Amino acid sequence: MFTDDYAFGWTDLNIIRHAELTNKLSSMVLTHLDVLNDVETIKLATRYILKDGGETQIFQNSLPAKIDDWEEMEPEFIEVPGWKQDLSNYDSFDRLPTEAQSFIRRLEQLSKKRLNYVCVNDEKE
Repeated sequence: MFTDDYAFGWTDLNIIRHAELTNKLSSMVLTHLDVLNDVETIKLATRYILKDGGETQIFQNSLPAKIDDWEEMEPEFIEVPGWKQDLSNYDSFDRLPTEAQSFIRRLEQLSKKRLNYVCVNDEKE
């Protein structure tokens, strides 16, 4: 996915869960929320499917131990609606569009971590 200034990938909840396990995260920060301003549907990777011959493995809340398996995995996504609005002038959660608030709440719910800060532009205010 490309926008004018950024290239990004979808949020990967398994990586977030792995970071929590290895680093004991108590909360998170979400930066550059405004990069998603023009995205109609936002995807969140919730698990991986690995088909190895006739066997299927599902990785949810974990990652495969073998690095070679990473190339063969397929992410499974859920989708949430985007907001299709410029967020650069928003200065509080309550003033964000409903869809942006829902995205943030869904991310907190699925990651089981509170987002203490959400940044919507490059300004350092």
